[in-house]
Amino acid sequence: MSKTTRVLFAAIACAFVVTQATAQDAAAPSVSVGGGLRAGASWGDGDDNYGLNNVRLYINGTVGPASIEVNTESSADGSELGATILDAVAKLSVSDSVNLWVGRFLAPSDRANLSGPYYGNIGNGAASASDFYMNGNQQAGRDDGVAVWGNIGGDMNLKYQVGIFDGSDNDDQMLAGRLVLNLWDDEDGYYNASTYFGEKQVLAIGLSYQDGPGSGGGAHEDALALDVLVEKTLDMGTVTLDAAWYDYSSSDDDPISVFVGLLMNGETSVGPLTGKLRPYIRYVSDGASGDEWAVGVQHVIDGHKASVSIEYGDADGNDAGEGEGSTFGIGMQFQF
Repeated sequence: MSKTTRVLFAAIACAFVVTQATAQDAAAPSVSVGGGLRAGASWGDGDDNYGLNNVRLYINGTVGPASIEVNTESSADGSELGATILDAVAKLSVSDSVNLWVGRFLAPSDRANLSGPYYGNIGNGAASASDFYMNGNQQAGRDDGVAVWGNIGGDMNLKYQVGIFDGSDNDDQMLAGRLVLNLWDDEDGYYNASTYFGEKQVLAIGLSYQDGPGSGGGAHEDALALDVLVEKTLDMGTVTLDAAWYDYSSSDDDPISVFVGLLMNGETSVGPLTGKLRPYIRYVSDGASGDEWAVGVQHVIDGHKASVSIEYGDADGNDAGEGEGSTFGIGMQFQF
């Protein structure tokens, strides 16, 4: 058992002992269950792909200031569906500015990683310059660790996240931290989105750093990222600019990613589905498949809960000659 894992068990025990007295007079415990599904098909110069991207089950329980979150991940594996624990977190909320998380979850990292596939701007594909511990020590970039985070109030809407995690080497832990300055609307919570579909007016600047084994997809000793999200509702619709710059210690490349989208006013019906159209363009330099670009249209039916997208993209391929070629894809996601 690693040092970080031993600390996790101790911290979880302390958190629930501390909250036991206050929980007796608190409201009755509550439990919520949800789920998500992403599926699609793509055709191109490489292998054609069909079927599930992932299926997730969300379970949350709350009692007083304490709560737990357990999420599972099921991904297609041949003809079978394999399921595993994605997140397993014990949470203690002391105040808006101090929250303690212990368990398995995403370490503080860049916006793209903290948005994930369901709340990001990656369209049907997965083109992103982010390599922030994407492989992780566990499933889908998750790791076992302890984090403290919160929002600093006042005139400066600043959110901080700092934690220590197992990393890829159990003999030496990974440190991770993130600061986000929101100059317009706040972004509450540990995680974020890369678009709010006009529900927020966002000008956010984020700085992330990871140090230790495993930082940057397990290939780098440390990783640094600067990301900016601008989302503003104008007469023609909601404009989104999502950009990021990365610096990895074990690479001479400094990848960048840029996404520009426009959520158009007025609703459009596609068969029985009614929603707003969102054309977009995305560019990534020095990503997993070298330089990439893509154009697409997303039919936003109900925000992050329901959408369908079509996308055409092209990649030059990386230094190893992987990922080169053009791809056309159709994707959809649903959450409840």
